[in-house]
Amino acid sequence: MVGPMLLAASMHPGFVSFLLAVATGGVPTTPAPIAARLDVAAVVDRVQKRYDSALDFRARFNQTLTNAAFKRKTSLTGEVLLKKPGRM
Repeated sequence: MVGPMLLAASMHPGFVSFLLAVATGGVPTTPAPIAARLDVAAVVDRVQKRYDSALDFRARFNQTLTNAAFKRKTSLTGEVLLKKPGRM
């Protein structure tokens, strides 16, 4: 498990909301107000518990990379599959 402080340093607040939604089985449609957001340690704990109870996982994603030096964007799509124990 990644330490909460290391995780906190690299997370965007919107991503924290997304992780919380994944941990609770929903997908956020809008970011939560600042007062309603949980701290990173609580989010990490919920995500870890959700991961520990899952037997398999499948997710599709879209990613856009921006190269500021060349003013170029690259779009990628992919799929992640995980089947426990010990298979990716």
